[in-house]
Amino acid sequence: MRHNFFIILILLFASCTGAKSDLDVALELAGSNRSELESVLEHYKDEPEKLAAAKFLIENMPAHYSYKSNEIDGYYAVALKNQKVYVSILFLP
Repeated sequence: MRHNFFIILILLFASCTGAKSDLDVALELAGSNRSELESVLEHYKDEPEKLAAAKFLIENMPAHYSYKSNEIDGYYAVALKNQKVYVSILFLP
């Protein structure tokens, strides 16, 4: 019985780590944009539903990103050009 108590005590202390919340991690990863995100949270502090929605969006931001480069811009330019050609062929009289 005494061993069970110590095992439970160890598990309890192990589960109480100082892990950062998803919101804190997202704000750290925001870099120079952190102040903008914090101002959004401050703006909605008196509206619990909107604050929860803003927190949800900010917490999930690190998983969503895009790339920006000249090569990607060139790809989109060609893809758009080809799309216009394809659409014009479909609607020939």
